[in-house]
Amino acid sequence: MEKTVRHFLDLILEEATPLIATLNKGASDAQIADFEKAMGVTLPPQVKTLYKNFNGQKQGDDVFFIDDLRLIPLEEIQQTQQQWLQCLQKTPNWETLRFDEEEAIDMYWDGVIKNQFYNPRWLPFLSSNTRYIFIDLDPDKKGILGQIGELELSLDSIQDSFMDIINDSIEEWLDGLIEDLEENFTYYDAQRHTLIDKFVFDEENAIPNIFAPSPDYVSEGGSNVYNYSDKDQSDFVYPDRSCVYMEEICDHFEKHIGPIDSVFHEILSEYVHIDVHWIKPSADRPYHVLFTTGMSDYPMYLPEGLEDPNSYSHAELMVYLPADWPISDEAFKDDDNYWPIYFLKMIARFPHQYKTWMAEGHTIPNGEYAEPIANTEFGCILLMPPYLSAPSEFLQLHTKDDTIINFYSIIPLYTEEMDLKLNEGVEALLDLFDEYNISEVIDVYRKNVALDD
Repeated sequence: MEKTVRHFLDLILEEATPLIATLNKGASDAQIADFEKAMGVTLPPQVKTLYKNFNGQKQGDDVFFIDDLRLIPLEEIQQTQQQWLQCLQKTPNWETLRFDEEEAIDMYWDGVIKNQFYNPRWLPFLSSNTRYIFIDLDPDKKGILGQIGELELSLDSIQDSFMDIINDSIEEWLDGLIEDLEENFTYYDAQRHTLIDKFVFDEENAIPNIFAPSPDYVSEGGSNVYNYSDKDQSDFVYPDRSCVYMEEICDHFEKHIGPIDSVFHEILSEYVHIDVHWIKPSADRPYHVLFTTGMSDYPMYLPEGLEDPNSYSHAELMVYLPADWPISDEAFKDDDNYWPIYFLKMIARFPHQYKTWMAEGHTIPNGEYAEPIANTEFGCILLMPPYLSAPSEFLQLHTKDDTIINFYSIIPLYTEEMDLKLNEGVEALLDLFDEYNISEVIDVYRKNVALDD
Protein backbone atom coordinates (compact mmCIF):
# COMPACT_ATOMS: atom_id res chain seq x y z
CA MET A 1 0.00 0.00 0.00
CA GLU A 2 2.85 2.40 0.80
CA LYS A 3 4.22 1.96 -2.72
CA THR A 4 0.75 2.54 -4.20
CA VAL A 5 0.29 5.79 -2.24
CA ARG A 6 3.72 7.06 -3.30
CA HIS A 7 2.97 6.25 -6.93
CA PHE A 8 -0.28 8.19 -6.67
CA LEU A 9 1.39 11.22 -5.08
CA ASP A 10 4.07 11.28 -7.77
CA LEU A 11 1.39 11.07 -10.44
CA ILE A 12 -0.80 13.92 -9.18
CA LEU A 13 2.28 16.06 -8.50
CA GLU A 14 2.77 15.96 -12.26
CA GLU A 15 -0.84 15.77 -13.48
CA ALA A 16 -2.78 17.71 -10.81
CA THR A 17 -0.29 19.98 -9.03
CA PRO A 18 -2.92 22.25 -7.36
CA LEU A 19 -4.38 19.17 -5.66
CA ILE A 20 -1.11 18.39 -3.88
CA ALA A 21 -1.17 21.76 -2.11
CA THR A 22 -4.55 20.99 -0.54
CA LEU A 23 -3.49 17.73 1.12
CA ASN A 24 -2.90 17.76 4.87
CA LYS A 25 0.24 16.24 6.28
CA GLY A 26 -0.10 12.63 7.31
CA ALA A 27 -1.78 11.64 10.58
CA SER A 28 0.43 10.33 13.37
CA ASP A 29 0.03 6.94 15.04
CA ALA A 30 -1.34 8.75 18.08
CA GLN A 31 -3.96 10.61 16.00
CA ILE A 32 -5.06 7.36 14.38
CA ALA A 33 -5.28 5.64 17.78
CA ASP A 34 -7.36 8.52 19.17
CA PHE A 35 -9.69 8.33 16.17
CA GLU A 36 -10.17 4.58 16.54
CA LYS A 37 -10.92 4.93 20.25
CA ALA A 38 -13.41 7.77 19.72
CA MET A 39 -15.21 5.93 16.91
CA GLY A 40 -14.99 2.45 18.43
CA VAL A 41 -13.42 1.00 15.29
CA THR A 42 -10.19 -0.55 14.09
CA LEU A 43 -9.02 0.79 10.74
CA PRO A 44 -7.68 -1.69 8.16
CA PRO A 45 -3.89 -1.39 7.73
CA GLN A 46 -4.34 -0.04 4.16
CA VAL A 47 -6.52 2.80 5.43
CA LYS A 48 -3.99 3.66 8.13
CA THR A 49 -1.22 3.80 5.51
CA LEU A 50 -3.25 6.18 3.36
CA TYR A 51 -3.97 8.55 6.24
CA LYS A 52 -0.37 8.41 7.48
CA ASN A 53 0.68 9.80 4.09
CA PHE A 54 -1.99 12.51 3.86
CA ASN A 55 -4.82 13.16 6.27
CA GLY A 56 -7.48 14.33 3.87
CA GLN A 57 -7.75 17.82 2.39
CA LYS A 58 -7.60 21.24 4.00
CA GLN A 59 -10.86 23.02 4.68
CA GLY A 60 -11.79 26.18 2.82
CA ASP A 61 -9.95 25.53 -0.46
CA ASP A 62 -12.04 25.44 -3.60
CA VAL A 63 -10.00 22.47 -4.87
CA PHE A 64 -11.71 19.09 -4.59
CA PHE A 65 -10.31 15.60 -4.81
CA ILE A 66 -12.41 13.95 -7.54
CA ASP A 67 -15.76 14.75 -9.14
CA ASP A 68 -16.31 17.67 -6.71
CA LEU A 69 -15.86 15.36 -3.70
CA ARG A 70 -13.60 16.45 -0.82
CA LEU A 71 -11.19 14.02 0.83
CA ILE A 72 -12.24 13.97 4.49
CA PRO A 73 -9.60 14.21 7.30
CA LEU A 74 -9.94 11.72 10.17
CA GLU A 75 -11.05 14.43 12.61
CA GLU A 76 -13.98 15.40 10.33
CA ILE A 77 -15.35 11.92 9.61
CA GLN A 78 -17.67 11.91 12.63
CA GLN A 79 -18.95 15.38 11.72
CA THR A 80 -19.60 14.18 8.15
CA GLN A 81 -21.57 11.25 9.56
CA GLN A 82 -23.68 13.72 11.55
CA GLN A 83 -24.45 15.67 8.38
CA TRP A 84 -25.43 12.38 6.76
CA LEU A 85 -27.79 11.63 9.64
CA GLN A 86 -29.32 15.11 9.56
CA CYS A 87 -30.25 14.58 5.90
CA LEU A 88 -31.97 11.31 6.78
CA GLN A 89 -33.76 12.67 9.84
CA LYS A 90 -35.88 14.92 7.64
CA THR A 91 -37.72 11.76 6.58
CA PRO A 92 -40.00 10.16 9.23
CA ASN A 93 -39.13 6.57 10.13
CA TRP A 94 -36.07 6.61 7.89
CA GLU A 95 -34.51 3.87 10.04
CA THR A 96 -37.03 1.34 8.68
CA LEU A 97 -36.45 2.20 5.02
CA ARG A 98 -34.67 -0.26 2.77
CA PHE A 99 -33.42 -0.13 -0.80
CA ASP A 100 -35.35 -2.13 -3.37
CA GLU A 101 -34.01 -5.71 -3.26
CA GLU A 102 -34.13 -6.17 -7.05
CA GLU A 103 -32.15 -2.95 -7.48
CA ALA A 104 -29.59 -4.20 -4.95
CA ILE A 105 -29.27 -7.45 -6.91
CA ASP A 106 -28.93 -5.60 -10.22
CA MET A 107 -26.22 -3.35 -8.75
CA TYR A 108 -24.41 -6.40 -7.26
CA TRP A 109 -24.35 -5.22 -3.65
CA ASP A 110 -27.16 -7.42 -2.32
CA GLY A 111 -25.69 -9.36 0.60
CA VAL A 112 -22.45 -7.38 0.26
CA ILE A 113 -23.47 -4.05 1.85
CA LYS A 114 -26.14 -4.09 4.54
CA ASN A 115 -29.43 -2.84 3.17
CA GLN A 116 -29.90 0.33 5.19
CA PHE A 117 -29.39 4.06 4.77
CA TYR A 118 -26.86 4.67 7.52
CA ASN A 119 -24.41 2.69 9.62
CA PRO A 120 -22.07 4.24 12.23
CA ARG A 121 -19.36 1.88 10.99
CA TRP A 122 -19.52 3.33 7.49
CA LEU A 123 -16.70 5.88 7.46
CA PRO A 124 -17.13 8.52 4.72
CA PHE A 125 -13.73 9.47 3.31
CA LEU A 126 -15.03 11.34 0.23
CA SER A 127 -18.08 13.56 0.46
CA SER A 128 -19.99 16.38 -1.21
CA ASN A 129 -23.34 17.47 0.19
CA THR A 130 -25.46 14.30 -0.04
CA ARG A 131 -22.96 11.97 -1.71
CA TYR A 132 -20.77 9.74 0.47
CA ILE A 133 -18.05 7.29 -0.52
CA PHE A 134 -17.30 5.25 2.55
CA ILE A 135 -15.10 2.55 4.09
CA ASP A 136 -17.40 -0.24 5.22
CA LEU A 137 -16.34 -1.71 8.57
CA ASP A 138 -19.60 -3.63 8.99
CA PRO A 139 -20.14 -5.54 5.72
CA ASP A 140 -23.00 -7.92 5.04
CA LYS A 141 -22.47 -11.69 4.92
CA LYS A 142 -20.94 -11.69 1.41
CA GLY A 143 -19.01 -8.46 1.90
CA ILE A 144 -15.38 -7.76 2.75
CA LEU A 145 -14.22 -5.76 5.76
CA GLY A 146 -12.87 -2.45 4.47
CA GLN A 147 -14.74 -2.56 1.17
CA ILE A 148 -15.64 0.75 -0.48
CA GLY A 149 -19.29 1.70 -0.95
CA GLU A 150 -21.15 4.72 -2.23
CA LEU A 151 -24.45 6.24 -1.15
CA GLU A 152 -26.08 9.29 -2.74
CA LEU A 153 -29.12 10.59 -0.91
CA SER A 154 -32.10 11.99 -2.77
CA LEU A 155 -33.46 14.73 -0.53
CA ASP A 156 -36.74 15.02 -2.45
CA SER A 157 -37.45 11.36 -1.91
CA ILE A 158 -35.11 9.33 0.29
CA GLN A 159 -36.50 6.13 -1.22
CA ASP A 160 -34.95 7.19 -4.58
CA SER A 161 -31.44 7.31 -3.11
CA PHE A 162 -28.61 5.38 -4.79
CA MET A 163 -26.33 2.73 -3.29
CA ASP A 164 -23.42 0.96 -4.97
CA ILE A 165 -20.34 -1.15 -4.21
CA ILE A 166 -17.15 0.32 -5.69
CA ASN A 167 -14.11 -1.73 -4.62
CA ASP A 168 -13.06 -4.46 -2.21
CA SER A 169 -10.49 -2.26 -0.45
CA ILE A 170 -9.01 1.23 -0.29
CA GLU A 171 -5.89 -0.04 -2.07
CA GLU A 172 -7.96 -1.47 -4.92
CA TRP A 173 -9.77 1.89 -5.16
CA LEU A 174 -6.49 3.80 -5.29
CA ASP A 175 -5.00 1.38 -7.83
CA GLY A 176 -8.04 1.99 -10.05
CA LEU A 177 -7.65 5.75 -9.74
CA ILE A 178 -3.96 5.51 -10.67
CA GLU A 179 -4.76 3.40 -13.72
CA ASP A 180 -7.47 5.84 -14.84
CA LEU A 181 -5.06 8.76 -14.48
CA GLU A 182 -2.38 6.98 -16.47
CA GLU A 183 -4.87 6.06 -19.21
CA ASN A 184 -6.29 9.62 -19.19
CA PHE A 185 -9.73 8.30 -18.24
CA THR A 186 -9.42 10.64 -15.25
CA TYR A 187 -7.80 14.06 -15.52
CA TYR A 188 -7.46 17.33 -13.58
CA ASP A 189 -9.95 20.01 -14.66
CA ALA A 190 -8.36 23.42 -14.03
CA GLN A 191 -11.69 25.24 -14.25
CA ARG A 192 -13.58 23.00 -11.83
CA HIS A 193 -10.48 22.47 -9.63
CA THR A 194 -10.99 18.73 -9.29
CA LEU A 195 -10.05 15.43 -10.81
CA ILE A 196 -12.74 14.44 -13.29
CA ASP A 197 -13.85 10.96 -14.28
CA LYS A 198 -14.59 11.23 -18.01
CA PHE A 199 -17.14 8.42 -17.80
CA VAL A 200 -19.34 9.73 -15.02
CA PHE A 201 -22.57 9.78 -16.97
CA ASP A 202 -24.79 12.84 -16.89
CA GLU A 203 -27.79 14.03 -18.80
CA GLU A 204 -25.69 16.22 -21.10
CA ASN A 205 -23.86 13.12 -22.32
CA ALA A 206 -26.93 10.91 -22.69
CA ILE A 207 -26.95 8.77 -25.80
CA PRO A 208 -29.19 10.57 -28.33
CA ASN A 209 -31.30 8.76 -30.88
CA ILE A 210 -29.30 10.03 -33.87
CA PHE A 211 -29.33 8.46 -37.32
CA ALA A 212 -27.56 5.20 -38.04
CA PRO A 213 -24.66 5.32 -40.51
CA SER A 214 -25.26 4.80 -44.21
CA PRO A 215 -24.46 1.28 -45.45
CA ASP A 216 -21.10 0.71 -47.12
CA TYR A 217 -22.91 -0.99 -49.98
CA VAL A 218 -26.10 -2.87 -50.86
CA SER A 219 -25.75 -6.55 -51.76
CA GLU A 220 -27.28 -8.13 -54.86
CA GLY A 221 -30.04 -9.52 -52.67
CA GLY A 222 -30.90 -6.05 -51.34
CA SER A 223 -29.19 -6.29 -47.94
CA ASN A 224 -27.52 -3.19 -46.53
CA VAL A 225 -23.94 -4.12 -45.64
CA TYR A 226 -21.97 -2.25 -42.97
CA ASN A 227 -18.29 -2.66 -42.20
CA TYR A 228 -17.59 -1.71 -38.58
CA SER A 229 -14.21 -1.08 -36.97
CA ASP A 230 -12.89 0.42 -33.74
CA LYS A 231 -13.09 3.93 -35.22
CA ASP A 232 -16.87 3.51 -35.51
CA GLN A 233 -17.39 2.86 -31.81
CA SER A 234 -19.15 5.47 -29.71
CA ASP A 235 -17.30 6.83 -26.69
CA PHE A 236 -17.21 4.35 -23.82
CA VAL A 237 -19.86 5.04 -21.18
CA TYR A 238 -21.12 3.31 -18.09
CA PRO A 239 -24.90 3.06 -18.45
CA ASP A 240 -26.79 5.56 -16.33
CA ARG A 241 -29.90 3.38 -16.34
CA SER A 242 -30.70 -0.30 -16.20
CA CYS A 243 -33.76 -2.56 -16.11
CA VAL A 244 -35.97 0.19 -17.58
CA TYR A 245 -38.44 -2.30 -19.09
CA MET A 246 -37.27 -5.48 -17.36
CA GLU A 247 -40.44 -6.06 -15.35
CA GLU A 248 -42.72 -5.51 -18.36
CA ILE A 249 -40.54 -7.72 -20.59
CA CYS A 250 -40.46 -10.53 -18.05
CA ASP A 251 -44.24 -10.32 -17.59
CA HIS A 252 -44.59 -10.48 -21.39
CA PHE A 253 -42.46 -13.64 -21.63
CA GLU A 254 -44.25 -15.33 -18.74
CA LYS A 255 -47.61 -14.55 -20.32
CA HIS A 256 -46.75 -15.87 -23.79
CA ILE A 257 -43.82 -18.29 -23.39
CA GLY A 258 -43.51 -19.67 -19.85
CA PRO A 259 -42.35 -19.08 -16.27
CA ILE A 260 -38.87 -17.64 -15.81
CA ASP A 261 -36.63 -19.89 -13.76
CA SER A 262 -33.59 -17.68 -13.15
CA VAL A 263 -31.41 -14.88 -14.49
CA PHE A 264 -27.72 -14.56 -15.32
CA HIS A 265 -26.77 -11.10 -14.11
CA GLU A 266 -24.08 -9.06 -15.81
CA ILE A 267 -21.30 -7.98 -13.45
CA LEU A 268 -19.58 -5.24 -15.46
CA SER A 269 -21.58 -3.32 -18.06
CA GLU A 270 -20.39 -1.25 -21.00
CA TYR A 271 -22.87 0.96 -22.89
CA VAL A 272 -25.91 -1.01 -21.63
CA HIS A 273 -26.54 -3.44 -18.77
CA ILE A 274 -27.53 -6.80 -20.29
CA ASP A 275 -29.05 -9.59 -18.18
CA VAL A 276 -30.01 -12.98 -19.61
CA HIS A 277 -33.17 -14.68 -18.32
CA TRP A 278 -33.84 -18.42 -18.53
CA ILE A 279 -37.10 -20.28 -19.18
CA LYS A 280 -36.65 -24.03 -18.76
CA PRO A 281 -38.17 -26.65 -21.09
CA SER A 282 -41.65 -27.96 -20.40
CA ALA A 283 -43.78 -30.83 -21.69
CA ASP A 284 -45.36 -28.69 -24.43
CA ARG A 285 -42.21 -26.63 -25.05
CA PRO A 286 -39.28 -29.07 -25.11
CA TYR A 287 -36.50 -26.50 -25.39
CA HIS A 288 -34.82 -23.77 -23.37
CA VAL A 289 -35.65 -20.12 -24.03
CA LEU A 290 -33.14 -17.47 -22.99
CA PHE A 291 -33.74 -13.77 -23.53
CA THR A 292 -32.11 -10.43 -22.83
CA THR A 293 -33.25 -7.38 -20.92
CA GLY A 294 -31.31 -4.13 -21.19
CA MET A 295 -30.91 -3.75 -24.94
CA SER A 296 -34.13 -1.70 -24.90
CA ASP A 297 -32.94 0.60 -22.09
CA TYR A 298 -31.90 3.03 -24.84
CA PRO A 299 -33.29 3.59 -28.35
CA MET A 300 -31.17 2.43 -31.26
CA TYR A 301 -29.74 4.68 -33.97
CA LEU A 302 -32.20 4.37 -36.85
CA PRO A 303 -31.69 5.10 -40.56
CA GLU A 304 -32.78 8.51 -41.76
CA GLY A 305 -36.16 8.49 -43.48
CA LEU A 306 -37.37 5.26 -41.89
CA GLU A 307 -41.17 5.16 -41.88
CA ASP A 308 -42.64 4.95 -38.35
CA PRO A 309 -39.28 4.85 -36.51
CA ASN A 310 -41.00 4.19 -33.16
CA SER A 311 -41.80 0.70 -34.44
CA TYR A 312 -38.10 -0.15 -34.78
CA SER A 313 -36.28 1.87 -32.12
CA HIS A 314 -36.18 -0.73 -29.31
CA ALA A 315 -35.46 -4.46 -29.30
CA GLU A 316 -34.51 -7.44 -27.18
CA LEU A 317 -33.01 -10.77 -28.24
CA MET A 318 -33.77 -14.39 -27.49
CA VAL A 319 -32.45 -17.84 -28.33
CA TYR A 320 -34.03 -21.30 -28.41
CA LEU A 321 -31.75 -24.14 -27.28
CA PRO A 322 -32.44 -27.89 -27.25
CA ALA A 323 -33.49 -29.44 -23.94
CA ASP A 324 -30.14 -31.21 -23.47
CA TRP A 325 -28.07 -28.02 -23.85
CA PRO A 326 -25.94 -27.55 -20.69
CA ILE A 327 -27.00 -24.35 -18.92
CA SER A 328 -25.29 -23.18 -15.73
CA ASP A 329 -22.50 -20.85 -14.66
CA GLU A 330 -20.17 -23.84 -14.64
CA ALA A 331 -21.28 -25.07 -18.09
CA PHE A 332 -20.81 -21.58 -19.53
CA LYS A 333 -17.09 -21.72 -18.77
CA ASP A 334 -16.94 -23.89 -21.91
CA ASP A 335 -17.25 -21.85 -25.12
CA ASP A 336 -19.01 -24.76 -26.79
CA ASN A 337 -21.91 -24.22 -24.38
CA TYR A 338 -21.63 -20.46 -23.90
CA TRP A 339 -21.52 -19.13 -27.46
CA PRO A 340 -25.31 -18.52 -27.83
CA ILE A 341 -25.22 -16.41 -24.65
CA TYR A 342 -22.14 -14.58 -25.89
CA PHE A 343 -23.95 -13.60 -29.10
CA LEU A 344 -27.08 -12.57 -27.20
CA LYS A 345 -25.03 -10.14 -25.12
CA MET A 346 -22.69 -9.00 -27.88
CA ILE A 347 -25.44 -8.26 -30.38
CA ALA A 348 -27.64 -6.61 -27.71
CA ARG A 349 -24.78 -4.21 -26.96
CA PHE A 350 -23.74 -3.73 -30.60
CA PRO A 351 -26.21 -1.02 -31.74
CA HIS A 352 -25.34 1.17 -28.74
CA GLN A 353 -21.63 0.57 -29.14
CA TYR A 354 -21.53 1.29 -32.88
CA LYS A 355 -24.43 3.77 -33.24
CA THR A 356 -26.48 1.50 -35.47
CA TRP A 357 -29.59 -0.69 -35.31
CA MET A 358 -30.67 -4.31 -35.35
CA ALA A 359 -33.84 -5.56 -36.98
CA GLU A 360 -35.51 -8.47 -38.78
CA GLY A 361 -33.27 -10.08 -41.40
CA HIS A 362 -30.02 -8.52 -40.18
CA THR A 363 -26.97 -10.79 -40.20
CA ILE A 364 -23.86 -10.47 -38.03
CA PRO A 365 -20.79 -12.48 -39.10
CA ASN A 366 -18.46 -13.97 -36.52
CA GLY A 367 -15.60 -11.56 -37.15
CA GLU A 368 -14.55 -10.04 -40.44
CA TYR A 369 -14.21 -13.43 -42.14
CA ALA A 370 -17.19 -15.24 -40.58
CA GLU A 371 -14.99 -17.67 -38.70
CA PRO A 372 -16.47 -20.91 -37.26
CA ILE A 373 -18.34 -20.38 -34.00
CA ALA A 374 -17.00 -22.54 -31.13
CA ASN A 375 -17.30 -26.24 -32.05
CA THR A 376 -19.77 -25.62 -34.91
CA GLU A 377 -19.46 -24.86 -38.60
CA PHE A 378 -21.71 -21.81 -38.29
CA GLY A 379 -20.10 -18.47 -39.11
CA CYS A 380 -22.90 -15.94 -38.83
CA ILE A 381 -26.01 -14.99 -36.85
CA LEU A 382 -29.37 -14.09 -38.41
CA LEU A 383 -31.98 -12.07 -36.49
CA MET A 384 -35.61 -13.01 -37.07
CA PRO A 385 -38.82 -12.72 -35.06
CA PRO A 386 -39.70 -16.18 -33.67
CA TYR A 387 -42.56 -16.67 -36.10
CA LEU A 388 -42.54 -20.46 -35.74
CA SER A 389 -42.11 -20.86 -31.99
CA ALA A 390 -44.09 -17.99 -30.44
CA PRO A 391 -47.63 -16.62 -30.86
CA SER A 392 -48.02 -13.57 -33.09
CA GLU A 393 -49.12 -11.38 -30.16
CA PHE A 394 -45.75 -12.04 -28.52
CA LEU A 395 -43.61 -10.51 -31.27
CA GLN A 396 -44.01 -6.90 -30.07
CA LEU A 397 -44.44 -5.47 -26.59
CA HIS A 398 -46.21 -2.12 -26.21
CA THR A 399 -44.96 -0.77 -22.89
CA LYS A 400 -46.77 1.49 -20.46
CA ASP A 401 -44.90 4.54 -21.81
CA ASP A 402 -45.89 3.66 -25.44
CA THR A 403 -42.50 2.26 -26.40
CA ILE A 404 -42.59 -0.64 -28.86
CA ILE A 405 -40.09 -3.43 -28.17
CA ASN A 406 -39.45 -6.01 -30.89
CA PHE A 407 -38.18 -9.50 -30.07
CA TYR A 408 -35.70 -11.16 -32.39
CA SER A 409 -34.45 -14.72 -32.19
CA ILE A 410 -30.80 -15.40 -33.01
CA ILE A 411 -30.41 -18.11 -35.65
CA PRO A 412 -26.92 -19.33 -36.57
CA LEU A 413 -26.10 -19.63 -40.26
CA TYR A 414 -23.47 -21.41 -42.27
CA THR A 415 -21.27 -19.08 -44.32
CA GLU A 416 -22.86 -20.34 -47.53
CA GLU A 417 -26.32 -19.49 -46.14
CA MET A 418 -25.14 -15.99 -45.30
CA ASP A 419 -23.82 -15.58 -48.85
CA LEU A 420 -27.13 -16.84 -50.26
CA LYS A 421 -29.02 -14.28 -48.16
CA LEU A 422 -26.74 -11.46 -49.37
CA ASN A 423 -26.99 -12.53 -53.02
CA GLU A 424 -30.64 -13.54 -53.27
CA GLY A 425 -32.32 -11.94 -50.25
CA VAL A 426 -33.54 -13.20 -46.91
CA GLU A 427 -36.80 -14.59 -48.38
CA ALA A 428 -34.85 -17.03 -50.53
CA LEU A 429 -33.08 -18.32 -47.43
CA LEU A 430 -36.31 -18.56 -45.43
CA ASP A 431 -37.97 -20.51 -48.26
CA LEU A 432 -35.21 -23.11 -47.96
CA PHE A 433 -35.64 -23.13 -44.17
CA ASP A 434 -39.32 -23.94 -44.72
CA GLU A 435 -38.44 -26.66 -47.22
CA TYR A 436 -36.10 -28.38 -44.77
CA ASN A 437 -38.15 -27.66 -41.62
CA ILE A 438 -35.49 -25.49 -39.98
CA SER A 439 -36.92 -23.89 -36.83
CA GLU A 440 -35.62 -21.32 -34.32
CA VAL A 441 -34.35 -24.09 -32.02
CA ILE A 442 -30.60 -24.33 -32.57
CA ASP A 443 -29.38 -27.62 -34.00
CA VAL A 444 -25.59 -27.60 -34.41
CA TYR A 445 -25.86 -30.63 -36.74
CA ARG A 446 -28.62 -29.32 -39.00
CA LYS A 447 -28.40 -29.34 -42.77
CA ASN A 448 -26.68 -26.49 -44.59
CA VAL A 449 -29.61 -25.49 -46.83
CA ALA A 450 -27.38 -23.51 -49.21
CA LEU A 451 -25.53 -26.64 -50.32
CA ASP A 452 -26.88 -29.10 -52.81
CA ASP A 453 -27.49 -32.64 -51.56
